[in-house]
Amino acid sequence: MSDVKDVLVRIGHELKSQFSSQALSEAYARWFREHKAELWPLDRYKYIDGGGVYTGSQSVHNPGREGYRYDVLHPVTRRPCKQPLMGYRFPKETMYDLLAQGRVLFGEDETKIIELKVYASEYQEKLSSVLELDGRLGAYDLKEDFPEDGKVFSNPKPVRLYSAFFPFLLKQDGDFAVDFFAGSGATAKAVFQLNAKDLVRRRFILVQLPEPLCPKDTDQKMAAMLCDRMGKPRTIAELTKERLRRAGNKIREEQSQLSQKDADKNSLFKYMGEAQPTAGGKPSLDLGFRVFKLDSTNIRIWEPDRENLAETLFDAAEHLKSGRTEQDILFELLLKLGLDLCQPMEQKTIAGKTVHSIGAGALFVCLTPRISLEEIEPLGLGIADWHKELAPAVESTVVFRDSAFADDVAKINLTAILGQHGLKNVRSL
Repeated sequence: MSDVKDVLVRIGHELKSQFSSQALSEAYARWFREHKAELWPLDRYKYIDGGGVYTGSQSVHNPGREGYRYDVLHPVTRRPCKQPLMGYRFPKETMYDLLAQGRVLFGEDETKIIELKVYASEYQEKLSSVLELDGRLGAYDLKEDFPEDGKVFSNPKPVRLYSAFFPFLLKQDGDFAVDFFAGSGATAKAVFQLNAKDLVRRRFILVQLPEPLCPKDTDQKMAAMLCDRMGKPRTIAELTKERLRRAGNKIREEQSQLSQKDADKNSLFKYMGEAQPTAGGKPSLDLGFRVFKLDSTNIRIWEPDRENLAETLFDAAEHLKSGRTEQDILFELLLKLGLDLCQPMEQKTIAGKTVHSIGAGALFVCLTPRISLEEIEPLGLGIADWHKELAPAVESTVVFRDSAFADDVAKINLTAILGQHGLKNVRSL
């Protein structure tokens, strides 16, 4: 359903409540002139009456074969109006019903074929099998985000290409657009813009190889120089991420600068609704994204050296690979537990240890390298209190680093404390 349709229906209701007759038409004509450029694909709906905003449709024609033949008299000249080439698509009785309802539009005289009055409220958006777009739109879009950086992408796809069909495919919160060749990031920018319009929480997954950029290549020179200025590796992936940051920042700025006065006077946002939390508790616009890189597991694989088994056993006491961060391990846990990689994350210091809460308490993780016997009780009670505060709707899982415990007794005691407070699913890495 088109957001522009909603705008036209709302402005129709507002103006009808304030004006009547000729004054209504004049008020709408002024508003239409100011906003016509923003009303695509409904920029033909330039009339209004007591039924609302409307346009004329030539759908009286019978397509493909001979239709119905009868006379429709012009209300002024009283002469039969010119008939469509293949006749009317409706039988005479249907046409007379439309005439009685005032749903037929006439020209100045009988030489013009009649049209049907179609109200904006009746508009049904259709996905065209052919999309006609200016081939330069992609470059124009890119110039908005990189106004002073030259040509950083070759042949970028236009954002409007995705905006034309995404509303038909991505209709509900959580619907995904997946692009395995992210390139300039036009897919994600289109999702950002659509979400800003209607507050549907669409999401995206972009995949882009870190293809190297060569500063000696004429087509890649400007892109490589931009990466150098940002202090980033010279890869396409870095440019994609930078465009998403800039596109998100631009939308934030546009919405923060949109005063109510400007909205009333110059913008459609008054009628579309602004990207703010609603009474129903729907969250405000999310313009962030997370970046993941493919890597091997953070957990050591058991690969015994039979010639030196004792040393292998000693090395295997630490189950996590060295050089990996807590973030690396946290996201692998999300994957292994089947949790969304975009879950919200919080952290607290409990008994001097960093504890992470993921998914509002669906998962608690403490990866501290050492937990002494004295710290067992305050740590367990602190996690239990946090769990009670968050009150997750699902059963929580608690994960610790196995090598952090002084011995099995410490591990059993901590597990028992958590179990007494309803946290029975305790694991260690």
